[in-house]
Amino acid sequence: MERHDPRLRDTRHGRLAAPARVLVVSSSSARRRALAAGLEDDGFAVLDAATAEETLWCLVAERSSGGRGIDLIVADAATPDVLPLLEDVAVGPSPPALVLVGAARVKERLGAAHVVDDRLPAVSAAVERALEAHRQPPEAGPLRVAVALADAARRDALVSLLVRRGGGVIQVDDGLELLELLGRQVTQPDGWYPAVAVLDARLPRMDGLDALAEVRQFDRTLRAFVLVEAGDAAAREAVAGLAPADAVEREIAPAALADRVLERRRQGDTTQLTRCRV
Repeated sequence: MERHDPRLRDTRHGRLAAPARVLVVSSSSARRRALAAGLEDDGFAVLDAATAEETLWCLVAERSSGGRGIDLIVADAATPDVLPLLEDVAVGPSPPALVLVGAARVKERLGAAHVVDDRLPAVSAAVERALEAHRQPPEAGPLRVAVALADAARRDALVSLLVRRGGGVIQVDDGLELLELLGRQVTQPDGWYPAVAVLDARLPRMDGLDALAEVRQFDRTLRAFVLVEAGDAAAREAVAGLAPADAVEREIAPAALADRVLERRRQGDTTQLTRCRV
């Protein structure tokens, strides 16, 4: 793996600053060097890796060294074994932003907001957009989100992404805890009442669909996203009947789910919130 000089000038502000750290991954030496050189010219600190194994080593080494880690990965989809690795990275804690080069078919699976060809201007522009979206705080104050997911790794990754992007998040274990939370908060004028709920159709005690049906008895405005199995038409139909709600395939990447949630940000809610746990 080749490390490039990270002492770069922040051209947008005209001063020396800690640049975004970008990992370029490609099994093609020529493509890797061209992408790295172009991103360096744009003012990024660039590392590069030729294989999935080098990519994993770099991510682990950067995080374990005590630094802030990798901010963004630019990955050539043709690199052997790199896509399964990136799927694992996407559900880990504080995953980096992601730009895929030539991989439109896996955009939704990996939650990559930007898929481009290998032309340098297109890649550079995609990197800027991905970093901006990755760090974008809510425009109208924190969005209040209740999260109840069966998969602990996906739940933790989603919560981390929402909190990092300015959301106020509370975790509940199942549908009954969600109902208890809403029941407590609705009676308190200054209580923590969510604007959005992210639920799993498969939860202990009470699943997300049954909980949402109960919620609709007293709240017809709470926005909901319900994770369902791919191809489960009955579950999708049930979610559609509990609008405003969207059915989301269970395998969606946390980054893509966070984007969906934050698109539904309610305007005017500027109460400062912090992450909490019931």
